[in-house]
Amino acid sequence: MKTIKKKETVEVKGIKLDVELTYYYDEENDLLFDDEELGNKNLGIIRNAYRKETGLLTDKEIKQIREQYNLNQRNFALILGFGEVTITRYESKMIQDNAHDAVIRSAKDPNVFINYINKNRDLYLKYNTEEALDNLIK
Repeated sequence: MKTIKKKETVEVKGIKLDVELTYYYDEENDLLFDDEELGNKNLGIIRNAYRKETGLLTDKEIKQIREQYNLNQRNFALILGFGEVTITRYESKMIQDNAHDAVIRSAKDPNVFINYINKNRDLYLKYNTEEALDNLIK
């Protein structure tokens, strides 16, 4: 069994996207298929193509902003004022809306990010110590 790449046009939220997806190829039966892992990878490719087409941050760009502050997904979400699993979803399986995208994008700027920390410190302190908060601010 081998893997092959196939160019396809898919539609997401009314937008047609040209993507290259990977499938397993069963030569004996002339059959293309995927499994859960490969299917999830293909869905990620589709989601990121949509994000790029619509000007949203990709999952990798969201992760880079989060890692800029050395935060896990939950703590980053809490500081931004989101639900605890919001960033986890955006980095793995969901497409963010424009409002959340704007907040995440603005967090690239440390001066803006410090405002989120100050505004949402109580959410962050639910799971972290004052010392951790002080280290984050530094």
